[in-house]
Amino acid sequence: MRIILTLTSILFLLNFSYSQGNNCAAANSNQVTLPYTGTGLTNCGSGNTYTNACGSTLYQGGEDLLIAFTPTTTGQIDIDLTSTSSYVGLMLFQGCPTSGNCVASSNTSSGNQSIANANVTAGVTYYIMVDSWPAPSCHPNFNLSISSVTPPPPPATNDEPCSEFSLPVSTTCTYATYSHTGATATSGVPAPGCASY
Repeated sequence: MRIILTLTSILFLLNFSYSQGNNCAAANSNQVTLPYTGTGLTNCGSGNTYTNACGSTLYQGGEDLLIAFTPTTTGQIDIDLTSTSSYVGLMLFQGCPTSGNCVASSNTSSGNQSIANANVTAGVTYYIMVDSWPAPSCHPNFNLSISSVTPPPPPATNDEPCSEFSLPVSTTCTYATYSHTGATATSGVPAPGCASY
């Protein structure tokens, strides 16, 4: 009886650890929602299924854990992985790693990896792959967080020569802050006519 209970407990823990997946189909059927925080995750025992290039190919020789998500908003996300392990590879793919595009990666000899300001599109499925440069071939315990999507800034309304900011002119010194965030390139030099020359 004790052996059966122990075996059942081990199988339960293994199933819980791989709730995301070691292949695209498993990860896709267990998608996470944003924001996401996973603690005590592992890729040990998941096998080396994917070796597709995303960043350094050296960090794709270990075991893989895939985590899938489909954002509901277009914008940017941050991904942070913390671990006491070493040589961790963190990759973000648009689509399954076998046929998808590499969006961003972070891989160094450190156990902590971060991807900042990765662009994602609403309704498109993304896969985060945690891998390694063996040895070690896997990471027995790591935490992973994915931020909520930050929408892009609205486009500037004053980025054409005839709709620029009016700067105040006076005999006293006053300070004002302006930004060109979201400005677009002017299509050409406009003909004179929007101001008095």
